[in-house]
Amino acid sequence: MLRFSDSAHEKLTQLLGDLTAQTKTLQTYTDAIENLLSNSVILPPELLAEVENFINKNKQRGYTTNTNTLKFQKKRLKKWMS
Repeated sequence: MLRFSDSAHEKLTQLLGDLTAQTKTLQTYTDAIENLLSNSVILPPELLAEVENFINKNKQRGYTTNTNTLKFQKKRLKKWMS
């Protein structure tokens, strides 16, 4: 049996809800964990520090989390490359 902190459980439950909405089928916590593991990226500490620094300098532009910032920048890069 795994034990999660309340905050980790809350985030996992949010992911479970998001997956259920995306797939339009009932998902399990196992599905959420497998999705999380298969879609995660581990950034080197130096790059993560740069992203966090960028967020801190650009909060007025709506950058709040590493995930949202990287998703937005990925979209900008894809648009620029096409």
